[in-house]
Amino acid sequence: MLKRMFTAAALVACLIAPAAAQAQTGVEGRFSFTFKGGLETNWGGTFHDSGTGTILGLPAEVNSGSWNDMYDPGWRVSIGAGYGLTPRMEAIAAFAFGGLGASEQEVGTVAALPLTARFDDYKDWTLEGGVRYYFAPDRSFNPYLSGVFGIRNIDAIPGTFSVPDVNVTFEDVGFYNDSTVFMWGIDFGAQWRLTDNTSFGVESGFRWQASPGEVEGFAGTGLEGLNDAGSRFALPILGTLTFHFD
Repeated sequence: MLKRMFTAAALVACLIAPAAAQAQTGVEGRFSFTFKGGLETNWGGTFHDSGTGTILGLPAEVNSGSWNDMYDPGWRVSIGAGYGLTPRMEAIAAFAFGGLGASEQEVGTVAALPLTARFDDYKDWTLEGGVRYYFAPDRSFNPYLSGVFGIRNIDAIPGTFSVPDVNVTFEDVGFYNDSTVFMWGIDFGAQWRLTDNTSFGVESGFRWQASPGEVEGFAGTGLEGLNDAGSRFALPILGTLTFHFD
């Protein structure tokens, strides 16, 4: 009888031990590599301020414009790595590229005639780091939340300004300089496990970036303050593919 009890206990221990080990594994001590790609949209931020002055000696008025006004939705891709600090939390770092296509917009008037502007396409690269917290690291469906901060390099953004009614165009007017700015963000997403070491997911959240450096393209016109703006909130919507390694 005693022998049977020990045998039964041993069998139960053999069945429970792997499950318990799996439940406590999480991401602690594991490396991860993540590839992301998808859509980036503008959530908020003023691209240029309003102002009054003169252009070609004529009275000019410019209305403020948002990033949404001046740019269409764009793209973002990144490659990142992580290391598990606890069963649910890992330190993460990533390198990303992004871009937005510009569109021509009416931004004000010159002598009561429409003034239009089209800025160069937006491009940046970003180096960021932070932490990610997994809510269910050992389940097939694993939601998470992450926070990051870092630096972002933004290509110079000149603009082309036109008064179409009189065929006057000013090309490559300096507006924002090539700049490296501070950024931070919060992401929320979820992963679906494909294999023990591979997960597919979706992610969104937001990124804030500081204003790029100004170029005095309107010096002496009274419109120098148009580019006293430029900070931006972005809303990326990305697909993710993550590989974990012990």
